[in-house]
Amino acid sequence: MPTRRPCWLLSCILVLGSLSTLVVYAGTTTEERQKFAAIQSKAQQGLPEAQCDLGICFLKGVGVERNPVQAVFWFRKAADKGLPRAQFDLGACFAIGEGVASDPVQAVSWYRKAIAGGDSHAQYYLGICHRNGFGVVKDSGQASALIRGAAEKGLADAQSMLGTDLLDHDIAQSVVWIRKAAEQGEPVSQYNLGKFYADGVGVKRDLAQAVSWYRKSADQGLIDAQVQLADCYASGEGVGGDEDTVIALMRKAAEQGDPRGQNLLGLCYATGLKLPKDEVEGCAYLTLAARSSPSARDLLARVNAGMTEVARERAKARAKKLEEEVQARVAERNLARKFNVFY
Repeated sequence: MPTRRPCWLLSCILVLGSLSTLVVYAGTTTEERQKFAAIQSKAQQGLPEAQCDLGICFLKGVGVERNPVQAVFWFRKAADKGLPRAQFDLGACFAIGEGVASDPVQAVSWYRKAIAGGDSHAQYYLGICHRNGFGVVKDSGQASALIRGAAEKGLADAQSMLGTDLLDHDIAQSVVWIRKAAEQGEPVSQYNLGKFYADGVGVKRDLAQAVSWYRKSADQGLIDAQVQLADCYASGEGVGGDEDTVIALMRKAAEQGDPRGQNLLGLCYATGLKLPKDEVEGCAYLTLAARSSPSARDLLARVNAGMTEVARERAKARAKKLEEEVQARVAERNLARKFNVFY
């Protein structure tokens, strides 16, 4: 079943408000500092495009220490001059409370101003606001119209959302829009297009094409694509069998907190299957996977039964460290997604 595409802006609103201090995107290279200085000079001359770019530098910490309040200051200067991109970015700041107190009504107000200037990002996100009743009356019809409008303007996120909206009642059009987004590099759509090819849904079944699209998505870090591609390598469907690649892909998934990857690594380490036998490492991965996997819990119990108390304590410590590493990666990835809302 294809994956329903999440809206990263709403994900930020719900869970990322306190993460901005975890990762500092501080530019330290000479090139970044020079770029910042050039942008700052133009911004101080009153050029709205440069003012918006300067806001992005302060938001992401490119060539300067990250400063969301200064980002909002410069976004507002450009927005007040009518630059649609800056109006959208300022609205996004109000939506997620970045550099300013969260204010859904102000977010919607700035999105509308950006839409009047033709901004497709604002059109898409206002559609999401209508769909969820965020700062505006919930209206599914208005939401669909706005999302479709942004998709027709070529915005990949909107094309992906429209494609998944159409899954249940117009598979042919769903494939059309998901393909458009996939060809622009949108990872969820790349994965979904791979699923269409693997299952022969809306397209002629083609396992080689499925693998190709899974790989594009997996290379961007989408967990489901990594796991699905690993399954292809394990079965030899659409690609030659390669157990080493299976392990490598499942490790990437495990490092992002996926219990399927953690379960497989735990099994391999615990039994010495395709990896050097290491009961402590195996037990640690199984401990993480066991939170949501009954099979991992069963295997963990068997592995624990054959370990010394000292080894079990070492495995607990290792599991704690692995979990901390996973949480750090997830936080960094989520913060990057939050920043990717801005442009």
